[in-house]
Amino acid sequence: MNPIRGLFIVVAAAVAVAVATPAAAQPSPNDLTYMISAHQAYLAGMAAADLAAQRGTAAQVKDLGNRFHDEYAKLDADLTAVADRAGVKLPGEMTENQQAVAAELKQATAGAPFDWLWLRTQRAATGNSMKDISQERNYGSDRTVKAHAEQALNVIRDQYVAIDEAGAQLGVWPSR
Repeated sequence: MNPIRGLFIVVAAAVAVAVATPAAAQPSPNDLTYMISAHQAYLAGMAAADLAAQRGTAAQVKDLGNRFHDEYAKLDADLTAVADRAGVKLPGEMTENQQAVAAELKQATAGAPFDWLWLRTQRAATGNSMKDISQERNYGSDRTVKAHAEQALNVIRDQYVAIDEAGAQLGVWPSR
């Protein structure tokens, strides 16, 4: 074969592959918002879970802290992989509000005051996460991001129920 013809065939094949390979789709604004808010929620969740495991006095709070840390770490690793594939750079820290909650938890008096504050703040946080997940499920466009939201919904919903049950057992709110 003529070397020039061989080079032409290689270049033509490379151009054909480049043209046939679609560029990575840019995530929609809703997908992007979800990925960022979910990542920050996971960071906040891990920080709060660590505090519960270390400072909690009720067995329920300590146990939930250990469990939630592992769950948030897995969700965040999965989300980070999705974001990396989509070319999305996730923030390195929690929101200001989440940082304020973490500071409040760090300063809380040990014992029941800490446990009760932790349960109340985490109940609110999981409720907010479920709203964000619902927004992504309804308005997101990227199948991979939506699949993560579905996975996260199952975990966060279970966490909400566990928090609710622990709060009822400890008298933070009325039992059902």
